[in-house]
Amino acid sequence: MRALKASVVATASLFAIWTPAYAEHQQVSDAEYITQALSAAPEAVAKGAAVVRVESDGKTMRTLREGNNGFTCLIMGTDKMCNDQNSMEFIHALMQHMSPPNKVGMSFMLAGDDGASNTDPYATEKAADNHWIVTGPHIMIFGPPSKALGYTEAADPDPTRPYMMWANTPYEHAMIPIGQPGKKLAESRTGMLPANVGQAQEANVKTAMELLESLANRLGPPRIEGTDAVAGKEVPAIYFGSTKMNNNFDLVDEVVKQAQGTATIFVKSGDEYVRVATNVKKDDGSRATGTALDPHGKAIVSIRKGEAFYGEVDILGKPYVAGYKPIRDSSQNVVGVYYVGYPMETVGRATDRN
Repeated sequence: MRALKASVVATASLFAIWTPAYAEHQQVSDAEYITQALSAAPEAVAKGAAVVRVESDGKTMRTLREGNNGFTCLIMGTDKMCNDQNSMEFIHALMQHMSPPNKVGMSFMLAGDDGASNTDPYATEKAADNHWIVTGPHIMIFGPPSKALGYTEAADPDPTRPYMMWANTPYEHAMIPIGQPGKKLAESRTGMLPANVGQAQEANVKTAMELLESLANRLGPPRIEGTDAVAGKEVPAIYFGSTKMNNNFDLVDEVVKQAQGTATIFVKSGDEYVRVATNVKKDDGSRATGTALDPHGKAIVSIRKGEAFYGEVDILGKPYVAGYKPIRDSSQNVVGVYYVGYPMETVGRATDRN
């Protein structure tokens, strides 16, 4: 990511940008601009991403294409990137010298970059002492999970291996190279990405899981009391403190509000684990309450052992990277399951059935 070769003013989801390379991009047609901007993302992301472009006044952004997956692709200077909403907010905070949001963000730069200081977020050009680094096709992870990945914080890291950019500043984030500097990653357009991407996304899942557990624990300890109908199915009623979870979406929706993705509370009903609060959607767009965790999948094998599961799964026919963790009552009996997950269309990797 280029640092302050751009100045940014954010609106709800877009920003206005001016750079020294601005005039160059004004010579490109909208159709070519869209093609170049979308080259930053894997095909699975690009096909649903919005594309925005600066107007001739150098300040106003124009939407060239509406999106439907939460990603926005654009060109900043000569750098092409596709950012989710949390990444847009992070970059805005950087440009405005504000504290970054405490949210997980992901940005694709599969066309690589032209270089930036690895130690000074506000350097505009290479200098003898600012540890300039050029990174090839890569993914950026913003927010708390990036700092838990264990990547090097060296000032002059190997640009072909994961590292932390702007370490020990408020804008520290993970850089995950998936190609050589100076080269484009043509194969990324097929939607196949390296294991590093999955590792970063699984860090997002674990952070979201911690959030779900924390919010649930604030309500009180989990317990089962009586039964309740969920989508026409009679199942045990699961509570956190005095708050019943069956058909109550406040908790799972708050997790998504803060961490994106999807979240679910399952209740143990006989040998099944049934979704009683979820924002996972069925094909008709309705919440998938009343549906059960796949009895033949890998996740339920771990849950039956009393263990958590993290990995790639298929949920109601759609691929996700997800986490499942047992919910235990005061007697340590498993009474349900916490779930968080992110659609794999934002990563573009094949998945195992679960």
